[in-house]
Amino acid sequence: MPDVSMKILPPQIPEQPPQGSGAKRFVLIGVVLALLAGAVWGVRNIQKEFLEEVLVEAPIGSGAAIPETPADKFPLQAAPDFTLQDQRGNVVRLRDLRGKSVVLLFFAGWNENSLDGLRILNGVFRKLHDAGIVVFAVDNLEPADTARIIASRMELEVPVLSDSDGIVGEAYRITVLPSFFFINTDGILEERRIGLYGADDLLARALQLK
Repeated sequence: MPDVSMKILPPQIPEQPPQGSGAKRFVLIGVVLALLAGAVWGVRNIQKEFLEEVLVEAPIGSGAAIPETPADKFPLQAAPDFTLQDQRGNVVRLRDLRGKSVVLLFFAGWNENSLDGLRILNGVFRKLHDAGIVVFAVDNLEPADTARIIASRMELEVPVLSDSDGIVGEAYRITVLPSFFFINTDGILEERRIGLYGADDLLARALQLK
């Protein structure tokens, strides 16, 4: 007869993970996350340095109109919309300003001519405001904290918007600082001007907006 007796096997003891493997896993995950964060920061820093190299500083007092090209037909071009925060945390949407004339100044704290343009714009801000013209200075490719510091130290009345990632500056094709933009009540870019304005010239040009 075949042997049908039961064989008794020794109890199976489940394998235990090596001691410390959980901690090692967390350490490994932390290292990977740190490397990813470093890579993202590195790419962003390289992009910022590249854009700052591309941007140039306008010669003092140039105030010259950019030569008209097929891409710069401002009377036929709607101003690119944007949503940015000012130095007080208020959200500003360009589309909400339809029906009002708008003057934008793109600047950066590292650019001395930009800061001069900011002082000039701030000097005529009250007159423009009283005339119903909306005025913003846009800090290009700098942290929001930098915009707040500049606004505080210069005691600006002009609202300063933070374009820290440069997306709005790219939409407005900023290659020269400072750059002024004049937007009429229909939301159309009438003109872009580079360099510094005299206060009287800036005021006169802004008051021509309809």
